[in-house]
Amino acid sequence: MNIDKIIDILIGNNDDKKTENFLRFLSDKLWNLYNDYLMDKIKMAESEIVWNLNMPNAKENQEYEVTVNMPVLTSDKLVGIDIVLVNVSGLDKDIHGLSIITAEDKKSFTISGCPSLEYFRKDGATAQSTFDLIIRYQFDGADMPDEHPILERKIPFVINQDPRKLWKDLPVDWENMPDPKYRNDDTQVEYVKVETLTAFTPHITTALTTFTSQGSSRPIVAFRTSFNRHAMIIIASA
Repeated sequence: MNIDKIIDILIGNNDDKKTENFLRFLSDKLWNLYNDYLMDKIKMAESEIVWNLNMPNAKENQEYEVTVNMPVLTSDKLVGIDIVLVNVSGLDKDIHGLSIITAEDKKSFTISGCPSLEYFRKDGATAQSTFDLIIRYQFDGADMPDEHPILERKIPFVINQDPRKLWKDLPVDWENMPDPKYRNDDTQVEYVKVETLTAFTPHITTALTTFTSQGSSRPIVAFRTSFNRHAMIIIASA
């Protein structure tokens, strides 16, 4: 069967106007079916992604740099299709102390800088430590729709707080403190010195320090002992 025969079967005895409308309808219908097929392929590709980006936690006030590669599709049904980055957001140099730079090939991104959580400690608030990285990406390949949909994925990113920033020097409400009340100055130091008896006798110097822990009426006692110039500190709670 040649092409002329096929055209005759499709057109029949219809006039040109009707034939043109039919061909346009048939073309639109087939293209819609094809685009649906491509969109199903995108859904398949999305379900194949394993989001294991291996990002270590950042530590506040310590330099941080990590390069994150986008996942690679390994299914035989998705040969020739790659994941390409559109952009990555969720961290800001002025707020978190970290910058995000996308590689030129759009297959990886780098987070770098010195993390800070001071922005979130306003008015004495406890800073949050977990933030959402928003990764926007597309699939690229020969068998993809002309209008590539932009997809989005949220990945948690953690900045561990500097332990020194967690301490708060708050005044103790002694008047409303339940008994027993160990009301003393914040710090007391007493020295007890044992004189050296002979050149071969150990020399011991002891300092006793007591202070009250935050929000508690029980004192904390710290002993600092020097034995032949070697220091040892012992801390105990009463």
